[in-house]
Parts: sequence; structure tokens; C-alpha cells
Amino acid sequence: MSTRLISMFLVLISALIFPSCHKHNPPSTGTVSGSISPVSAASEVILTSTTSSQGYSQTYTQTPNIDGSFTFESVTPGSYELSIAPITGYIAPVEDPLNIAAGQNPLGEFYLSPNTNTPPSPPVQQGSFTFTLNNGTVYTYSSPYLLCTYSSPNLFIETAGATNPYYEIQISLNGVSGLNSYSISNTSTNYLRLFYNINPSTNDGYWNTGGSGSGRVTITQLNTTTRLVSGYFIGSLTPQGATVGNIIINGSFTNLNF
Repeated sequence: MSTRLISMFLVLISALIFPSCHKHNPPSTGTVSGSISPVSAASEVILTSTTSSQGYSQTYTQTPNIDGSFTFESVTPGSYELSIAPITGYIAPVEDPLNIAAGQNPLGEFYLSPNTNTPPSPPVQQGSFTFTLNNGTVYTYSSPYLLCTYSSPNLFIETAGATNPYYEIQISLNGVSGLNSYSISNTSTNYLRLFYNINPSTNDGYWNTGGSGSGRVTITQLNTTTRLVSGYFIGSLTPQGATVGNIIINGSFTNLNF
């Protein structure tokens, strides 16, 4: 037998007697995966170990992907709880106890229910408010220096200034039920007030429709679906501790939301 054949025979025998030692080691950590539905309903997914190790527990945090999926990698096997932090308008599901093993741990889909008890966000004030004094000076206000509320049948509008000094107006109407003109006098519960503020905490001038004052507010739009109100007003205001006499004022408000 040739030397070459003997060498091949010995290699074959060795392969049979000594099988290959190149084996894949089993994974020592786990991979945890799942998904959120609706996809944008959660801000975070938290995986917390319930088995203390060396006096502390391990916590893993993930932000769901745009498609709602999440994955925790290199998780130490053991007992865990999965919690989901919902965004506003959704309810967090009950925390699930989990036993994480080495290798793949698919969890499936977690559904977050809408929170029907979430109060609606307050509307962002919009629209404009303009008035002119009898000296010809025009003042214009817009967000965020406007406030308008309407709780049928009461309408209240108020302006404020960005910096001192500024004029502040208050219009209060009771019994507003539609498009109409509403009179203001010292015998009515409606009022039109004008304040002049030089210092932040003081009213340095104050005029209203009390006494011999009077006014009228005309509502040209009152839409309870879009929640917008528009109109115009005029008033002859008497001084209340002000240093000047009567003030004639007229103005308008457009698309104030309530």
C-alpha cells in the first residue's frame, strides 16, 4: 500500500473516531420582541426583572419603532414584568409577568384601549379683537392675549396686554342665544369695562357702563359647531376713580374661539 493511501486511510479513521469539536454554543441571553397597537399609542416599553441579582433588579427600556414593534436584546434569563407607558388618550394594559428564557421570546401584540374619560385639550385661542378710543387711538389684540368663553347663554370676552402699560377690556353678556344686538346699561346684568394698567398689579384707570354709561354688543356669528363668535360693540363709559372723564369706545371681534 502506498504512503499516500495510508495517509488518507488514517485521516478517515480519525474523522470517525474523533468527531468535529466545532459546535455552536447555545445562547446565554434572551431576545424579547413584540408590538404595540395602535402603533403610536405607547411612548415606552419597560421590562423589569422581578428576580434580584446582587441586590438590584435589571430594567430594560425601549421606545417602540414607527410600526409599533419593539425588541429587547441580551436579556438575562429570569422572571420579569412588562409594562407599557401609554401616550395621552390611551390606557396602559395590565403588567404581564414573564419568564424569559435564553434565545427568542416572541410576545405578540399588545393592544392599548382608548381612554374615553380623557378631558379634551383646551382650545388654542384664535381670532382678533380691535377697539378705538375717542382720541382716535386703535388697539389690536390677538392670541395669546385674548380670552373668550361661552356657556349658553353667557358670553365673556377679555383682553390683556403683553407689556405695561396696556388697556384691558371685559365684555360680559347674559342671555345670548343667537345673532342679535344686546344692550348694556346700569340696570342690566351685562357690562362693558375698560381698565388702564400701568403697573402689573394695579388698575390705574377704570371705566364701565355703570352710572350713566351705556353700550351695545351685536353678535354677527355664534357657531356652536366650530365654536367661533364674531361681532362688534360700542360704549360710553363713565370713570370709576379714573383721572379723565367719559370714554367713547367702539370695536369689533372676529372668529374668537370658545
